[in-house]
Formats: sequence, structure tokens, C-alpha cells
Amino acid sequence: MNLTALQWRTAPGAATKVTDGKRYAWLMSVVYPLAPVYAIGMHAWTGREAWLLAPLVFAYVLVPLLDLAFGEDRSNPPDAVVPELQKDRYYRILTWITVPLHVIALIVACSYFVVGDLSLFAMLVLAVTTGLYSGLSVNTGHEMGHHRHPIDQALTRVALAVPAYGHFTVEPASFRSCSSAPRGTRAMSPPPPSSPRASATSAWS
Repeated sequence: MNLTALQWRTAPGAATKVTDGKRYAWLMSVVYPLAPVYAIGMHAWTGREAWLLAPLVFAYVLVPLLDLAFGEDRSNPPDAVVPELQKDRYYRILTWITVPLHVIALIVACSYFVVGDLSLFAMLVLAVTTGLYSGLSVNTGHEMGHHRHPIDQALTRVALAVPAYGHFTVEPASFRSCSSAPRGTRAMSPPPPSSPRASATSAWS
């Protein structure tokens, strides 16, 4: 689907054209999970342990400064057109690609932690960096978990396995069931996996 041709109604008889000016900028989301790998590569090349701090500096210093400089993004489309935008497989594929990259980053970081010639300081920094960027896969898994496509459902579980947070696939549904149950009563248990109701829902709906 060509987003530059997408339109939605803002009022009777009026239409507004959607243009995703950041369409190709979203490609940056694909390389972001590999930040620990870039840092490891620079450390292996130069021998400077300061490179292992780069992902942390980027996440906690550079990104907040950029956010402050650019301010609020007012170019996001309204909720009314989100279902149409979700039909564009370009965004879905970008999300799918990030999952194996999270896995690769975790494997590379753990391997380098073992075989790399690292000081105690470098080992601690690498552990924190790996934990931070592995934790970001929870965001990816959470978003994909709302979709019922089999690929989304499978990759959701892979993404949540990276930070050892696989139980998140049942937490949101369990929380909603318990919070919506009348006080003093027991929340209804989820349907068995083989039931039609269970097969028609997402990972946590």
C-alpha cells in the first residue's frame, strides 16, 4: 500500500492525505538492537574499553538530548487511520526483523563476555549494556503480541525469551481478568488452548 495516497475523513466532505515522512527513517529501528554488537566490534578493533560504554551513552545521554532538541512529534497519524496503516506490511516486516537481531546481539554479547579479554569494569559494562538492549525486546514482543498472525505470535515468544520474560504472554490477560472480576469473587480462568475462543485471541487478549 502506498501511504502517500492514503486518505481519511476528518469531517463530512473533507479528506486529508497521509504522508509518512519518516517511512524510511523507521529502518533505524532495525539496527538499534545491534548496538551492543557495534560496541563489541569497536572494542575488539581498538582495544579501548570505553567503546563498551557507547550504547549506554547513546541510550541515556544522546537520545534524551535529541528528544529535547526535536520536541514533541506532531506528525503522527490520528487513531482513525491506524488500522489502514497496519495493513502496510513494510512496518510489520521491520518489526519481525528486529526479533532475530535481538537474539544475535544477546548471543554475541554473552560469547564475548566469556572469550573476550575483558577487565572487571568492562565485564560489568557489557553485562549492563546487554541487559538494557535485551530488555528492549519486551517492547517488540508486547506490540506483536496484540496481533493474531501466526508469525507475530511465534516471534512474540522469541522476543520475550531474550530477556527471560516469557511469562509476559500470560500476565496482561491474567491481570485484566483479575482486575475486572467482582470483589470477593474469583476471576474466570482462561480457556484451554484447544478451545475456539483461545485460538481466536492474541497472546494476551
